[in-house]
Order: sequence, then C-alpha cells, then structure tokens
Amino acid sequence: MYIFKYIFKCASTMNHNTQSIYTINSHLFLVRIHYLYIFLYFLTQSLLHS
Repeated sequence: MYIFKYIFKCASTMNHNTQSIYTINSHLFLVRIHYLYIFLYFLTQSLLHS
C-alpha cells in the first residue's frame, strides 16, 4: 500500500516539478557523460603508455 501512495504522491507532485525534474536529469546525464569521457581518456592513456 505504501508504494501505491508514494507513486500517487510522486505523480501528483510531478505535474508541478516536471520542468525541474527534467533539468536535474539532464544535468546528471551530462555529468555522467563527462566522467565517462574522463575515465575513457585515462584508460586509453594508460593502455598507450604500457
């Protein structure tokens, strides 16, 4: 029952916060891509130098 109440609450608040949720998600996505790029960069550097 808790889960359904939680989902309903999320759905009702999402109408107000849809824009902010989208911006937060896109920001996190960009941060993840950035770290992935850095990780791949260091990985290729270490492979090239070994």
